[in-house]
Formats: sequence, structure tokens, C-alpha cells
Amino acid sequence: MHIVLDTNVLYAGIRSSRGAARVILELLVEGHLTAVLIPALLLEYEERLCGDATLHRLGLSDADVAAFLDELVARSIRVRVYWLYRPHIVPQEVVGLTQQALCCHLQANIPNNRRDGQGTLA
Repeated sequence: MHIVLDTNVLYAGIRSSRGAARVILELLVEGHLTAVLIPALLLEYEERLCGDATLHRLGLSDADVAAFLDELVARSIRVRVYWLYRPHIVPQEVVGLTQQALCCHLQANIPNNRRDGQGTLA
């Protein structure tokens, strides 16, 4: 199954050894799920995860995070999103993820909370 990961899901999966977000990351590593990425989303991942004090307290350096993201990119499908197609979705924070999901005919868009995920399943 191809999925789009919200940055918060990625962050929660890295921080915790339990929970749904961690299970999703494990499924990605095992090859049961495939992440779909666009450059803007990867830049968002880097911006949010690199330099994060909480991850540093867990013993993860920026180099560790970069290596993780490199592996995620290697295991993902990269797509082109046509930005002229802008669905009318509130909140606006999920527009990019939703565009990506629609572009790739995804079965699921995985947000970290139900509020942001309402109406975003493709």
C-alpha cells in the first residue's frame, strides 16, 4: 500500500517505541507499506526533525536523522504534484498532503490526529 506520512506521524514514530506511528514506520521498513514523497514534504521532514531538541535528548544526532530520511527516500516513490490543482480543504495545513494523495491515487493519507485527517482519505 502506498501512503503519505504527515510529518507528525514520522516524528511520533521516531520518538516512541510504541504506538500506531511506530507500527507504521515498522511496516515501511518491512516493505509492507511504501511512502510516497514530494520534495516539499521531504523538506518539511528535514525542517521539523533536524535540530529537534527532543530527538537530541533521545540520543539522535542530526546525522542520524539525515541517515533515516535518506533511507526513507531510498524506499519511497517520488512523485510530481501539479500545484495548479488546489482542493478546497480546511485546514490548509493538509492541502499539500491531500494533493499528493490525490495525485498518486493513494488508499490512505496518514495524519497523526483524526481532526486533520477528516476528509483526506483518497
